[in-house]
Order: sequence, then structure tokens, then C-alpha cells
Amino acid sequence: MNESVDTNVLMRYFLADDLTATNKAVKLLSKPGIVYHVSDVVFFELAIVLRRAYGYRNAEIADLMTVAMDTPQLRCNERVLRPTVEMFMRRPKLSFADCYMTVSARRNDVEPLWTFDRKLAIQAGSAELVR
Repeated sequence: MNESVDTNVLMRYFLADDLTATNKAVKLLSKPGIVYHVSDVVFFELAIVLRRAYGYRNAEIADLMTVAMDTPQLRCNERVLRPTVEMFMRRPKLSFADCYMTVSARRNDVEPLWTFDRKLAIQAGSAELVR
């Protein structure tokens, strides 16, 4: 059986910063025979919330995302998300969205990724600056 989870469930599950909510998340994600879909959007929200509310750096956020991808009862779009998370960890000046767009363009063979963002064009090999 397949179901899905929201960002806040994963936040409580992995951060264990609210005991009541964490226990509920653990109980939910421990149901036998259920695999939970994690939307790409959840990874975007994780990146934003962990940076803004918790002060996490890219490498710390990437570590948590990797744990989520490696959790057997969670399934996601690893084809794009795993290389996005790796790029996000290696390129601390880029946002998760920049990394995702770059990897998505590469994976879908729709390069270059045209941008006015000089930082993105310099940091991401598949991005080109519009001149």
C-alpha cells in the first residue's frame, strides 16, 4: 500500500524536536507494509525551513535529505533528487532550487539552462548566462 507524507511529518520524524509530534510521526512511518511517497516539493520545503528556522548549512540539510532518501519506508524521485542533494552539498552558494533546476535540465536533456543569475551560471556547468 502507498501513501504520502508532508514536510512537517518528516521534520518531526528526523529532528525529534517536539516529543509528542515525533512519537506520532514515528508511529505513522512504522506502519507495516506501507511505503510513503515524498514529493519533490517536500525537499524544497525542507531546504527552506531547515535553513531559515534552524540555521542549517547546505551540508547539514543534504545529510538529512540523504537519510530521508535512504529510509526504506520512504520513496521519492531519486533520479533527480539524489544528484540535486549531492550538488547542493558541494555548492553552498547555490539554493536547492538552483541545484534542482540544473540537475533536472541535465536529466531531461534540455540544456543549457538559461539564466540571468551569474552565480548559477558560474557554479553549474549546464547553466548559461543570457547576454
